[in-house]
Amino acid sequence: MYGILRLFVSVINSTDKKSSIHTDAVIITLENVGMIVIWLGIITMIVGVIVALEQEKIVRMLAYHSVSQMGYVIMGIGVAAYLGFEGAMGFAGALYHMINHGLFKALLFMVAAAVFFKTKEKNMYRLGGLYKQMPFTAAVGLIAVLGITGMPFFNGFASKSILHHAIIESYEYGHPVFRYAEYMFTLVSAGTAASFIKLYSKVFLGYSNDKYRHVKETYGFGTLAMAILAFFIIIGIFPNVLMDLFIIPAAHQLSYDNYFINNYLGDMTFFNVVDLSGMITVYGLGLLIYWVGMKYNLFHLHLPKQFDPESDFYTPIYEKSGQSIKRALDMIEQFISNSDVFIYGTMLLVIITLLLNYV
Repeated sequence: MYGILRLFVSVINSTDKKSSIHTDAVIITLENVGMIVIWLGIITMIVGVIVALEQEKIVRMLAYHSVSQMGYVIMGIGVAAYLGFEGAMGFAGALYHMINHGLFKALLFMVAAAVFFKTKEKNMYRLGGLYKQMPFTAAVGLIAVLGITGMPFFNGFASKSILHHAIIESYEYGHPVFRYAEYMFTLVSAGTAASFIKLYSKVFLGYSNDKYRHVKETYGFGTLAMAILAFFIIIGIFPNVLMDLFIIPAAHQLSYDNYFINNYLGDMTFFNVVDLSGMITVYGLGLLIYWVGMKYNLFHLHLPKQFDPESDFYTPIYEKSGQSIKRALDMIEQFISNSDVFIYGTMLLVIITLLLNYV
C-alpha cells in the first residue's frame, strides 16, 4: 500500500513546474484512475469483512480483516488520486491507517498466538471465559479490538475519521455517486465491529471451558511487546500528535493544495459531535449484525466445497500439481548442474562473437 501511495504521489509531483497542458492531462488521468481505485477499495473492504465474519478460526478471521483494512487504505489512496491537488485528506487517511493497522493488527495476532500457545485451540467457538485465566491478554486484546473497530480515544478512530472525511470530500468536490461509497464505508465499519464483538466474546467472555481451566498466564518479553503496542494504541487519545509531527509536514512537501491542508487537516478536531455520534451508529449496527448473525446462525454459511479453493476437495489436485512442478524444477536443476561446461562454453562463444562484431 505504501508503494502504491508513493506511486500516485510521484505522479502528482510530476506536475511541478510543468505546462498547464501537461498538468491537466495528469490530473484527468489521476481522476479516472482514482475513481476506479476508490471502488476497488470499497469492494475489498466489503469482501474482506464478509469473509471474516464467516470464520471460526481466530487467525483466519484476523487475516481476512487485514484484507478488509487494506481496503480502507486503497480507498484513501483512490480519493487522493481522484481529487488531485485537493486530495490531501485521502493521502493523510491512507498513511495514518497504514500506521495504525500495523499497531493494532500486530497486537491482535500476538493475542491470538498467546491464546493458541496456552490452549492449542484455533477455533474461537471452542474457547470462552479466558479472561479469568489470561487477564493481561484479555486486557490488551480489548485495547486492540477497540483500536481496529474505531472506538473514540483509540488510534483507529483517528485514521478512520480522516478516511470518512476523505470519502465525503470525494462526493462534495467530485461525483455524487460516492455518497453510496460512504454508506458502504459505514456498513463495513459496522461489520468490523460485529466481527470483533464475536471474537472477543467467544474467546474471553462467557463460561469457561472446563478443558482450559488449568491454563495459567505467563509473562516475559512477549508480554512487554504487547504492552508497548497497547500503549501506542491508547495514545490515539492524542491523534493530532502524529498528524502535526509527521503527516501534515509530509503533505506540505508534496503538490497538494496548501489551502486544503491548512483548513482541513491542520488542527483537525477529531472529537466532535458528528464523528462521535457516527461511531454510535457504527457500534449500534455492529451489535445488530452480531445479534442477527448469532440468532440465525449466519456466521457459519460456507460455499459448497467445489466452489471453495481452500477446501479439502482440492487438496489432491494441489498435491499432484505440486509434485509435477517439483519434478520439472528438479529436471531443470539437474540439467544446469550437469551442463556447467556447456553453459560456460556458450557464454564464452557469445562474448567472442560480440567482440569480433565490435572489432
